[in-house]
Amino acid sequence: MWIPSVFRPAVSERSPNAPRQTGAPGVLVVTADDKFYYLLLSLAIDLGWGIRRARNLVTAAQHMTAHPMPIVVYDERLPYSHWRDGVRALGLFEAHPLIVLATRRLDEEIWRIVLECKGYDALERSARKEEWIRTLRFAWLSYCRPAEELDCLPAAALSNRR
Repeated sequence: MWIPSVFRPAVSERSPNAPRQTGAPGVLVVTADDKFYYLLLSLAIDLGWGIRRARNLVTAAQHMTAHPMPIVVYDERLPYSHWRDGVRALGLFEAHPLIVLATRRLDEEIWRIVLECKGYDALERSARKEEWIRTLRFAWLSYCRPAEELDCLPAAALSNRR
């Protein structure tokens, strides 16, 4: 369901690759599943990160408007919402959050669709805590440091990305 008053495209003069204003790491978890949320709450506490929860897409949009979070974990099993629409909608916010899809099964097709929807990554919901920590830490590093600042890509690769 599309709600135009909530999901307006963000207008920003800043390039998506420009350095981002970064504060403390934080994650918005969009899930109706208490058990899954508590797993992520536990690892956020271990990491010393802030965490917020939204049980549906409308509440997630309200959170992103009032308190933008750099990373969003979007549960594929969210009721009354298709994950593709959710990932696309949350990607429109000015903060350009990095969206990780929590999926019941993971394969190249899922990754391809996540990237086409402007998501960041996908991980199985049943992944071990260490895998979630690694994925979220890398997302945070990616959020803080645009690719142009990293020395790991040759200049030709950077020019092709634009």
